[in-house]
Amino acid sequence: MKETKTQNPKSLSMNDLVEIIYETATGCYGVVGICDKDIGNKKATSLEKEKAKKGIQIEGSLEKGFSVSIFVILSSEVKISESIRECQKSIKYVANKKTGHKCSKVNVYAMAII
Repeated sequence: MKETKTQNPKSLSMNDLVEIIYETATGCYGVVGICDKDIGNKKATSLEKEKAKKGIQIEGSLEKGFSVSIFVILSSEVKISESIRECQKSIKYVANKKTGHKCSKVNVYAMAII
């Protein structure tokens, strides 16, 4: 895992937090990409970093604590439950470490397996 550096909490925006979560999730074993939470019957496609906000939901505030929901595309070559669990742990750890604020919960939803 990359070394994490705590950012100044006063200068941290929700967009910064989305970027931190995106980078962490896409670096997890078995995660192929982040997809839109509202894919419906369409084929899931991986979102680029600039559009990651469509696949990452943050509830709460940095000051009072926040929770994360992320919608991922997983590889079919890995054990799904293990990939999701490791993704949850990594996101929570890195979000707490880099922001200096409490991430209370991380929900990872496997929207597609390829």
